[in-house]
This record gives sequence, C-alpha cells and structure tokens, in this order.
Amino acid sequence: MKKIAIFSLFFLFVWVFNSFAALRVGYLSPSSSAFETFSSSFLNGLYLGLSKDETVVIQDSSQGVNKALENLYLMGADVVIGPFEAASVKIAQTKICSSGIVTILPFAKADYSCPNLFSYTYNPISAALELAKFLSSDNLGKTLVLYAYDNLDIAKKDAFLEGLQPGNAQIEVKGFQKSNSYDEYIKSLFGVWKIKHRSSLTNQPVYKHTLKIDTIVIFAPQSDFVNIANLLDYYGILVKAIYSTDIVINDNLLSLSKIILKRLRFITPYYLCSEDGANTDFVKQYDIEYQKDPNFMSALGYDIGRLLRGANRVSVQSKLKETADFDGLIGTLLFFDDNGNGFINYKLLNYEDIKKCKAVILNR
Repeated sequence: MKKIAIFSLFFLFVWVFNSFAALRVGYLSPSSSAFETFSSSFLNGLYLGLSKDETVVIQDSSQGVNKALENLYLMGADVVIGPFEAASVKIAQTKICSSGIVTILPFAKADYSCPNLFSYTYNPISAALELAKFLSSDNLGKTLVLYAYDNLDIAKKDAFLEGLQPGNAQIEVKGFQKSNSYDEYIKSLFGVWKIKHRSSLTNQPVYKHTLKIDTIVIFAPQSDFVNIANLLDYYGILVKAIYSTDIVINDNLLSLSKIILKRLRFITPYYLCSEDGANTDFVKQYDIEYQKDPNFMSALGYDIGRLLRGANRVSVQSKLKETADFDGLIGTLLFFDDNGNGFINYKLLNYEDIKKCKAVILNR
C-alpha cells in the first residue's frame, strides 16, 4: 500500500508540474502550398510573441488534419494553433471540441463553437462592417459602391450596405467581372468622352464624364483596386474620397498619383508604420531577427504569441476569456465573445498614414 501511495503521489506531482510548466504550443502547419510563405511568416511572428520559456511543436497537416492534431496532443501541446483552412477546420470539429485542449483558429473561422475553441484573426467581413460604421457619421453625398464578382467581395459589399446607416448618402451599387483592363468599363460606367488634347508637354487627352459622384467605395483585390483608381485619375474623375478595405501600403499602392492617394481612406490588415509602442518594438525585433519587414501574417502570429505569453495549461483558457482591450497589431481586441470569436476594432487610415509609410518604405 505504501508503494502504491508513493507511486500515486509521484504521478500527482508530475501532473501538477506539467500543468503549471511553461506553455507548450502546438502549431498545425497548413498543408496548402498557397499557405507556405504565410505559414513561415506566421511562425516568425509567433516566436517573437512568446517568451523564451515557451516552446513550439509543429505538425504538418498534409497527412490529415485529425492525425496531425492527435500527434500534437501526444507531444503534450497545451494549446493548439490551427487549422488554417476552412475545410480542415470543418473536418477537425469533433476532435477539437472533444479534446478539451485550447485551440486558436488564426485564419478560417468555424461554423460551430465549443468552450476550448477561440478565433483570433483579421476578418474582411467585419472590416467592411467597421468601414460602414465609420462612414455612417459622414455626409457622403452621392455614393457609388463598386464590387468585384467574387464571393469575398460580394460578402464585404453586403456587410457594408447592411451596416451603413440609412439617410446619410444616396447609394448606387455596381458589380463588375475581374479583368486585366477596366478601361472600357470605367468609360461606360461614368459616361466618359474626350473633349480635346492638351497642347502642353503631354499628348494625354482631357476628358469629361456624365456620372457625378461624391464618394466611391470599392471592394476588390488590391491589384484591381489600383487599376480602377488609376483610371479615375486618368479620366479626371476626382471624387471627395475613395474608401476600401484590405489595402496594404506597398509599391503597388504607392504607384498611384498624389491626387488619388490624398483621397484614399481604407482599413488594412496590418499597418507596418504604426507608431504604437507594441508595433515599433515588433518591427525592430523582426528586423534584427529576420532582416526584413514583417507582413500581416507575421503580425498575426505575434499577436497570438502575446495573447498566450505567460499562460500555462491550467490558466490559458481563462486567460483568453478574460482578455479585453488588447492592443493587437491587427486591431484592438475588445473581447472574445461567447462563441470564442475575437471582437476587433479596426483603424481607418488616410493620406498622412500613407505618406509616413512611404518614407519608411523608400528608406529601406
């Protein structure tokens, strides 16, 4: 009996030690080749966000998401990050919820909930809704909402229109097929015609248009957004403001003229040039460690690392549940709701933010 008691005490000691030891983070690496670079960036940020005492164990999900999760559980993961892909999240539903292991979804959200499941990521649909809230207090005047015919941009358009307070704008909504050239589309939409050629240093024609708009909101991939904005500039369609979401400040955006850049207002997944203390520390650490600038996935990994930092197996679930007003790099996490989804406020950027970041990009 004495031996049995000692044996039991030993295992109790091991259980208590493991429960309160530094966090072991399981990372479910996405199997899709499209996520390969994103995954590397995410891990870079995650390592910087965690403390040196915390460890990361990795499993590739290419042999099956449930098998990869099982391996992470056997490796003693206290919390799991992933899956990334929506299909994998759906497949793993039963295993995630029955495991009791805290799981954080960093990209695709689940269509189910359980107490140990959390979602922390930039949400394009929520960003479009946030944009509507920003604009509901403005006098937009006659407003044109343009959107690409793809599932994501249709969903963003719908969320925006649903969130916009009625009465502050005269709204016209137009969709378009994605194309390599939007020249004919813009000319037709705005009723553009050529009135003369300039006789100065350029042969560029001068145009007029029949459709008069005060504000334009565009939901489209960034390359398409830039193409359309360039044509607005070329044809002299100068509105008060151009709004969008999911725009990243890079060389592609900076190719737009100053005339257009001054009119841009947008929500971005991650603002590299934010002077917030957490971001300046992050960018500096990232440059020292990896000799390059972070991207959105790096920032997302860093945020999740900071959310987990200092927790252990016993405390991690309550720590996440109690997190409020977390100053994340992708936005302010106000709280996790009852379904474990992060409720995030996003920032609206303007020309001053673009100008600040342009100086940083050009001085690399």
